[in-house]
Amino acid sequence: MDTDMLRDESTAPADIPGLVTQARAAYQQNRIKECLALTKAALLVDPGNSAALEIQSAVRFDMQRDLSDARALIEESRNKPEAQKYRKAAEIILLKALYLDPDSDGAKTLLSSIRLVSDGPATPTFSAPAAPATFATPVVSSPPPAAVSEAPQPVAKPTAATKEFFEIAVQVTLEDGRVAGAQIENRQPGAEAFEATALHIARQRRYPPGTSRTESVVVRVANQFGRKEP
Repeated sequence: MDTDMLRDESTAPADIPGLVTQARAAYQQNRIKECLALTKAALLVDPGNSAALEIQSAVRFDMQRDLSDARALIEESRNKPEAQKYRKAAEIILLKALYLDPDSDGAKTLLSSIRLVSDGPATPTFSAPAAPATFATPVVSSPPPAAVSEAPQPVAKPTAATKEFFEIAVQVTLEDGRVAGAQIENRQPGAEAFEATALHIARQRRYPPGTSRTESVVVRVANQFGRKEP
């Protein structure tokens, strides 16, 4: 979002309190790109504004946590049989980080490492050797084989249905309206990539300022990995 296309077009560049108020509201409503643009506009006029710096610091902290989540998923992918699931979850997080901050060197580096592993080295190809010359041989007719009754073939079992969404319960700890901690309540084998995505989504939730408690939330994660129902 360009700073000259702010929501309140009547807001003058020198109206720092107005910009900070809009930035705080954007942050609470998880409109992070707009929040960054507003804080940038405020800090261009008043580089030492404490309120704008506090909001900017909160956004940067969230973005660094996202990079940590992506880095952990990449590490997990090296030790898991279904590594592509973990790399895909990390890629989603990193693409969002680059949408918010296209100049993030950390996100660029991690995304490049994922795509390098996904592409993999080129497999050399070899042409098959020419077949040796063949010579015609006399054909000897033989009596037809006796009829053999075919054994009945087993009927294929229907495959498990693919779920469109997974619902994952996450326990979140709130401090002054922000998610200070999040953990999966009931972990399931094979669902680690979905659970990591659910944690990432839960941490992005916003609550009214002053809210401090622990609660359980159910996060719906799109099944982008094609996992079947148990």
